[in-house]
Amino acid sequence: MNMHRYVSFLLLAMTMMIILEEETGHVTMTGR
Repeated sequence: MNMHRYVSFLLLAMTMMIILEEETGHVTMTGR
């Protein structure tokens, strides 16, 4: 189990979600 690869994938997924929400104007992560 490669923890470093798992952590970098998790960070990448979070970054992509934040970018997509900023582009679409949705703020589902903050709940507002």
